[in-house]
Amino acid sequence: MLEIQRLEALLPTDLRTQVAIIPSDDDGRSLVITKRVTPDQFSIQIDFHQWLLLAQHQRNLLFWHEVARIQGGAVPRSSWEMIVISLGLGAGLIEFPSHSIIALAVALTVSGLASYRLYQRKRGEQSLREATASDQSAIALAMRFGYSYPEAYGSLSEALQVLLKQPMQKAHWRKYRVRLQVLEMQHVKGHSLDRSGDVRSIDQAEFRVQIRKATA
Repeated sequence: MLEIQRLEALLPTDLRTQVAIIPSDDDGRSLVITKRVTPDQFSIQIDFHQWLLLAQHQRNLLFWHEVARIQGGAVPRSSWEMIVISLGLGAGLIEFPSHSIIALAVALTVSGLASYRLYQRKRGEQSLREATASDQSAIALAMRFGYSYPEAYGSLSEALQVLLKQPMQKAHWRKYRVRLQVLEMQHVKGHSLDRSGDVRSIDQAEFRVQIRKATA
């Protein structure tokens, strides 16, 4: 497929042997999603029916957003990796006396119930932080491929605005809206990129303020 070949050419050289671009099996629920296949191999899965409705410059920035997620370590572990970790933990527990296992189980249950909501809130904030950081890195990648900052910023903003109007993407509207609003805030305040094209680190307290404003 020509679009796959075109996107492969947009991958940074060091990722070309680690990333496969394939049609999505997500039944239209996600326009593009990145999955970790092995610890060092990834697949970027795209719903090409919806994807090709976007302008090419918009597609490029959405693609670089996924590339930035890989580079930034934001792609979750695959289910088989979590199983291996769980098996290792289980094997370690076998070595404990039975009364210690019971005490540990009780402690984990109590602390788990107490911290569940806190985890959900922190995980949501972390996910948004990763997404907005990947947007900035996508703009930096675009600049390395010849885009000016205004072109890259404008293309990504336009892409998010288009996705916010697509009924098929309704499940992701909130995240798109937050990404767009935070992107605009950072752009207005001049926090996006320094003169070398590198992403500036944004003060975490300020970031939390931006997230609260965007989700209010």
